[in-house]
Amino acid sequence: MAVEIAVAGGTTATGPLTPSIPLARTDWLDYAKGMGILLVVYGHLLSSNFNARVPVPGQFFALSDSIVYSFHIPLFFFLAGLVVAGSYRKRGANAFMKDKLAHLARPYLIWCGLQVLVELLFSRHVNRPVTWLDLAEIPILPHEQFWFLYALFWAYLCYALCRFLSLPLVIFAVAAVVLFSFPIHTEYGALDKFSIEIPFFVLGTLVAQPLMELVRRRVPTLAILIPVSVFFAGCEYAEFAGITSAQRLELDYGTHGLAFLALALLGTMTVIGWAAYLADRRSWSWLATLGRYSLPIYVTHMLLGVPVRMALLQVLHTQNWLLHIVAGMLVALVAPVLLFKLVEHTRLRFVF
Repeated sequence: MAVEIAVAGGTTATGPLTPSIPLARTDWLDYAKGMGILLVVYGHLLSSNFNARVPVPGQFFALSDSIVYSFHIPLFFFLAGLVVAGSYRKRGANAFMKDKLAHLARPYLIWCGLQVLVELLFSRHVNRPVTWLDLAEIPILPHEQFWFLYALFWAYLCYALCRFLSLPLVIFAVAAVVLFSFPIHTEYGALDKFSIEIPFFVLGTLVAQPLMELVRRRVPTLAILIPVSVFFAGCEYAEFAGITSAQRLELDYGTHGLAFLALALLGTMTVIGWAAYLADRRSWSWLATLGRYSLPIYVTHMLLGVPVRMALLQVLHTQNWLLHIVAGMLVALVAPVLLFKLVEHTRLRFVF
């Protein structure tokens, strides 16, 4: 694919996320990333508030949390797969991997380390206590949400090896199916998560051209999107009703099967369909803005969103869960953009 865009997790086909640098963009992908990062922030802050005993209604939390976690990460891996071919063609194997090391490893180490340090400093107020060992293990054991950057790097590495060795992508696809069926059971290097998410990355590489053509022809219409969305919602509720409310509909090794794989794909396609529809009409352009700043939002949203809960609880003494979620999301979505703008033209821009 010749078009270069900002891809999932905040990296781009040309380098780190730098909105000030003109890029040839496919707007619907920015919309899709914007929807995805919105779900990421919502899911993480919802869980954080619930675990901190903010009175989020239990049934609402269980269903809402399950819907978000059933497909929001597969969505990002799929989007990354859509654009990886263009990045590799432009650079070649060596430059491609150097780019991914710089633009995934650097923000990973900086922001993962900073989050652990902050959690150590405010250890009495965090949901899961951390130790200095957590800080020391960051290079090999991702902390909290930062596993995504680690797992995405492995996906890029596997793709580069496949292309460098001139192997057909079908081999990559078979390997992904094997990993999903017999995943690696270790959190070190985020290999467990990589095993579960790699099929979506591979699928993105395989369907990139036909999917782009469908969107170019403006196939997504309300006549298609509304029934698909209703069907997806029905499948979500049916699956949720079939398990205990304490579980979430998240792809995981050993517990979830092909039904959850299908659910994740259906959710991914639903988001992409709506993204293409909205982009074609230039509606809700703020979603595209969120997509363009997805990396700053991703690496800082917990650092900026969780203090909102602490302030509401300890300063304003309010436990209104809706206020907690809305205020936390506003800060976690807007503040990272402002932070990026603040450092964009300084020597500190390397942190993103």
